[in-house]
Parts: sequence; structure tokens; C-alpha cells
Amino acid sequence: MMREKNFWPLGIFLVTMTVVGMIIWTVNLALKNPVELDNSYMSYYQQVDSNINEIQQEQKRFWGLYAIKPFSSKVEMNLPQGVSIELLKRETQEGVEGAKVTFRLTRPHTAREDIDLGEGREVGKGVYATPAIQFPKEGRWKLQAMIETSEGKGYFEKELNAR
Repeated sequence: MMREKNFWPLGIFLVTMTVVGMIIWTVNLALKNPVELDNSYMSYYQQVDSNINEIQQEQKRFWGLYAIKPFSSKVEMNLPQGVSIELLKRETQEGVEGAKVTFRLTRPHTAREDIDLGEGREVGKGVYATPAIQFPKEGRWKLQAMIETSEGKGYFEKELNAR
């Protein structure tokens, strides 16, 4: 009489080994790609999360009063240069003088390469410029600015392409 083979133990073992392998793969992937801090609104996400409603209301009011004049998003890699923005009153299209503009340069995918540029200097009526910098790497960068006027505070982001 021939005995039937039972494949259940082999099946359970293979499923268990597959699950263990997937857990090891997930842990390795997580260790190679750590969570990056998001620095939207030039603050840590915990601060933004707890105050997001107030920040969004302030943004809507601020950008209802002011506008940023468009500027080129291409920058030269080997030349130390500053990036400037022009802040205009939305109704009159006049430059806004006396604003405090704080700049930061960051990469879209990591916070490790953030460069705090500090407070920009006013170089013309409503034109605020970063200090001259040389981009350390080619590729996509984000220029972030926090703009403070007597009317409130606004945040601005623009992608730059360093080549």
C-alpha cells in the first residue's frame, strides 16, 4: 500500500520564509531611506500641523494683498550669484519697501542639504536678494522665503534648476 505525501508542512514553511524575507527587505529599505523632515512654511512639520488653519488663513490674506513678480528658475552652477524676488502690492503693482525677507535653499527630496541664507537685503524698491552663493550640486533646488510686512507674514517657494 502506497502512502500519500502531505505537502502542508512544506507549504507552511515556504509561506513563513517568504514573510520573514519580506520583513528583512522592508527593514533594509527603511534603513537606507530614512524619513526626511518636511520644512514647508520654514518650520518643522509638528509646528505647521498644530497651526495649519491659522497659517492657511494668513497666507490667503497675505497673498491677496501682495504678489511676487516672476523670475528665471535657471541658475549657473559655477558662478557665485544671488537670487532675487520682487514683492509687489497686488492692487497698484508697486514694489513693497521695508519688508523682512528670510531665505532658505533646500533640495526637494532631502533636508540634509538645506542652506539657510538668512535675511535678504533690499537692492531696489521691492526687490530683495539672497547673498551670493555657489550651488554645491547640480539639479533641482527649492528657494524658500518667509516674507514679513506690517500686514502679516507670507511664505513663498520656487523651484530652481542649477546647471
